[in-house]
Amino acid sequence: RTALRIALPWLGKAPDASMLACVLSTSLPVARVGLSGGALVGASLKRGDIIALLLLARLLRLCRAKGVGHDHEHEELEGMLRSAFEHSVDIAPMVPQLQELAQQVPGQRGKALQRQLDAPRQSLGRAGVAGAVLQVMDAVPIGSLSAA
Repeated sequence: RTALRIALPWLGKAPDASMLACVLSTSLPVARVGLSGGALVGASLKRGDIIALLLLARLLRLCRAKGVGHDHEHEELEGMLRSAFEHSVDIAPMVPQLQELAQQVPGQRGKALQRQLDAPRQSLGRAGVAGAVLQVMDAVPIGSLSAA
């Protein structure tokens, strides 16, 4: 997770498809190790680990937007992220920032995400909140997903 946190900000704001392909092909095996069930069991994820997860979600968004990688790679990475957010991260402190990002999503999708994030977390459950994180990261305009 530390390797991802250090390497992924180097993507910059607008990486081209060839750079994304290279980063995806190297990040996926690292994510398989760092986000595996064995790596996360009993792990206390720190701020840097959560940053790595968010940077991976940004990478996934950029790859999908530019048509980089295969569907099975995207699905695998999304599944790892969803599982990590659901089982290993207390997302509650992130909700205000996610709400701000959801406000930047245009149209009905943005309004639906805002309502979902405004709902009491108990009603959504961990899976619902984890899903909301990924939906916000997927829907927010790419320019809003700074690596900083």
